[in-house]
Amino acid sequence: MPAGTVKVFLVGASALRDSEWFGKGDPYAVIECGDKHVRSNTVRDQGSKPIWNQKFHFYVDDSVTEMTVKIYNENTLQVDDLIGSVTFSLDRAFADKKVPIQSYSVQPKGDVNLQLSYTRKVKPAIRMTKSFPGPYSPQTHSSPYV
Repeated sequence: MPAGTVKVFLVGASALRDSEWFGKGDPYAVIECGDKHVRSNTVRDQGSKPIWNQKFHFYVDDSVTEMTVKIYNENTLQVDDLIGSVTFSLDRAFADKKVPIQSYSVQPKGDVNLQLSYTRKVKPAIRMTKSFPGPYSPQTHSSPYV
C-alpha cells in the first residue's frame, strides 16, 4: 500500500490470562507497526479486562502490511510477563480507510479491541511565491548592504 498514517484506537481487552498470583494484573499493550512501536499506559488492578482508551499514530511506508499487539503484565521486582499477542493484516484498513471497533483474538487466550483508520500520504502541492528583492537578490535595488 502507499505510504500514509495508520491511526489506532486501543479500546481494551477481555478474557485475558491473569498472570498474578495475588490480586489482579497490571496490563499494558505494546503495538508494533513496521519498525515502530508504542507502549500504552499501564492500567492498575484491571486483570483480565483492561480498558485503555488510547490513540496512537503510525506513519507507514509502502512495505508495512501488518500490525502486532503484545499485552504484558507489569511487575515491580521481576521481568514483565507476556500475557499474549496477536498479529493481523492491515489490508482491511488500507481498503476501507476506517475499520470500526473490532476484536482480535490474542493467543493463547482473550481478545483485544481496536479501531483502525488509514489516511494515504498526500504529496504537498508546489506553490509559487513572490520573491522580494534582498541583499543577495539579482534584482537592482538600493540598499546600504550591497
